[in-house]
Amino acid sequence: MSPTIKSSDRIGELKIGIAAARFNSHITNSMFDRCHKRLLDLGVAKGNITVARVPGSFELPYAIKSLIVNNDLNAAIALGAVIKGQTSHFLFISQAVSQGLSTVSIETSVPVIFGVLTTDNTEQALARIEKAVGYAESAVEMGSKIFDP
Repeated sequence: MSPTIKSSDRIGELKIGIAAARFNSHITNSMFDRCHKRLLDLGVAKGNITVARVPGSFELPYAIKSLIVNNDLNAAIALGAVIKGQTSHFLFISQAVSQGLSTVSIETSVPVIFGVLTTDNTEQALARIEKAVGYAESAVEMGSKIFDP
């Protein structure tokens, strides 16, 4: 799916933040690389991409809100991987991150792209790394709405 972007001449002006969790870094680092590359390919200026690395997915809502508040962003992308284990921890983290990111988006009126994989196992997460390209496209599309609502 390609993004629906009406103001392609203004993409270079967009300010986009990426917060990426270090936990499950063999997955999140690859997601970050694909996402960052796609933003650049779409025309977002390298100097307009602000990055924050955090310990895990639970810290993403705070990091995203900080990026938005401190950098006047047009959109933000949260990247993480929460993989089901043998306890309920997976559910608590997944729900907290999802709700937290939604709340940040509503409170700040800045689109937050949910790039947190919530999978049953590592193989499923590895198979979904490429979705990070779509997260970049969504951020550009939604961030462009400020120029062309």
